[in-house]
Amino acid sequence: MAGVKPLTKIYEKTSSVAKPLAKKLGRQTLPVKSELKGLVPLEKDTITLNRFNSQSERLKDFYNSKGIPYLLPHEEWSDKKILDTIKLLGKDLDKLAELKTLNKETLQEALEKLVPEVKGTVIIKDFADFKKDLTAAGMNKESIEHWLESNAIIAKKIDKTTVYLKFEKLNGDKFEQVSFKKSVEHELEHALESRQKNTEMTDLYKNNIHKCHNQSQIFNMTFGVFENNYLLPFETAKTELTQENMLKQLGFNSIEKLHNDFEKTLNNIIKETKSTGSLNIGSDKKSWKQFYTYLKEKAISEKNAYQANTRLREVNGDLDTPTESELIPLVYGEMEKFFNKKRVQVNKQI
Repeated sequence: MAGVKPLTKIYEKTSSVAKPLAKKLGRQTLPVKSELKGLVPLEKDTITLNRFNSQSERLKDFYNSKGIPYLLPHEEWSDKKILDTIKLLGKDLDKLAELKTLNKETLQEALEKLVPEVKGTVIIKDFADFKKDLTAAGMNKESIEHWLESNAIIAKKIDKTTVYLKFEKLNGDKFEQVSFKKSVEHELEHALESRQKNTEMTDLYKNNIHKCHNQSQIFNMTFGVFENNYLLPFETAKTELTQENMLKQLGFNSIEKLHNDFEKTLNNIIKETKSTGSLNIGSDKKSWKQFYTYLKEKAISEKNAYQANTRLREVNGDLDTPTESELIPLVYGEMEKFFNKKRVQVNKQI
């Protein structure tokens, strides 16, 4: 593989993290222990359902007191439910596009009808709004032009998640239209994840309000640099979704060699960030576990969001045959395994 791309030069064009308008978030769920004195930890083998619910309610009260939304267990969504919801929303997306009535208002209406829970917390905007918002935030023209190259961008805050979409792509050729719908589904998956799971909002408290030593912004940048070394293009050539084909696209002939390259890339990134003082974990094993857990969860998040790449089958007119772009989730699946292995290794030392 080529050398690791510098932190300062990596750009995430369709990422799941907050862009210049919002703070970058992670996926850890529990609050800082010192803030919850007296809270009894969960004991998987002995805790009763009532005790579990009681603790969850205390967590909700705690976060609400800090101005952070928190969902009880029965309110929080699973990854499967989010992905199933995106598939249903995709049908509305197709209908609106076919009727040539797809815009920010009709998409907002379809989303809120399907998921009333996110009314007022997931906002659909056009890229014209994005340019205005960035200008108001004081970003220079050159930086704004860079962000405007994307089809979709998401910005996450405590009170809302905003998804900016380039609706003008609907006037392009077939590939542009299909790619746009893919981007819509990708970013809305991240948007639902941010509002219907506790992970990102609780991490916001730990990293930006409580100032706990987690460094989520640096963690997020680390993941961005890492994934940039293994990005595959959005190719529409037909293929079989096999490990062998995924490795071939990346230029490796075995999973072992891919994971060895993962190790080398991550070590180089850590070395660079440590040299600048931005990554400041030291020898604290629990912080390293948190670091690897964060990276693992980011890989899972992207693996799920890139399921939207099945959209590109429409370009070929063959909905039954995968395209090479659908190998991308397999890459993130290997990242997930790699980061989990690192997490398990450091956990044994705690």
